[in-house]
Amino acid sequence: MLTSEQGIEESNQKNNHAVAYDAQVIAFALYSGNTQIAERLIKEFPEKRIFKHIEPDGSQPNELRRTLAFGYSQYNLNHMMDIFLMAQKLGISLDNSTSPDGRNFYKAVDFLAPYYGKEPSTWPYKQISEWDYKQSEFGKDLYRIYTFNPSRTDYLQLFRKYQKIDYRDRFFLLYFKADVTDNAFAFANDQLKYAMQCTEAAKKEATNKRLVSPRTVEKDGN
Repeated sequence: MLTSEQGIEESNQKNNHAVAYDAQVIAFALYSGNTQIAERLIKEFPEKRIFKHIEPDGSQPNELRRTLAFGYSQYNLNHMMDIFLMAQKLGISLDNSTSPDGRNFYKAVDFLAPYYGKEPSTWPYKQISEWDYKQSEFGKDLYRIYTFNPSRTDYLQLFRKYQKIDYRDRFFLLYFKADVTDNAFAFANDQLKYAMQCTEAAKKEATNKRLVSPRTVEKDGN
């Protein structure tokens, strides 16, 4: 990653490739115990990547010129978040890093946020496919940000308003913390599934079909 022709080429890119490269190198370095390399890339990250990729208004020009502009803008921020979380393992906080002219990660999130939950026609750049998928991915990013920066309750509110929750998605296994309402709905869902299973079983086994659904699920008619 550090010395190969492809590795060097990727590290010198101006778009999301370079941020993804940094995320991988930092992860490999931390995994192998080489904290010196990880710390170097992390400390260089604001000046080298955040301030170069994000404009003062929050736009990411090298992603917006693509035909999947929303998707790649989201994707680049997703890798930045991975790096922020790895930096936390070393006691380094990066997410609020801001240049003298106001470039920072949150400006870039806020640049995309007005289009979350909206139709693709509202997006003033190109996104020729995967609009719904990338909307969902951005929603997950909003929730992840809230987990490491609880002050951004506005992001949590957006997530709650527009995100479709699918508990089969590994994101919800890794990051989502259910609240009282979520648990109540999950419990009610389990009750309903059990009631339906009992009803189907009773339909097959009961001798008097008139006593079955919806009046009873027991063999004796109770």
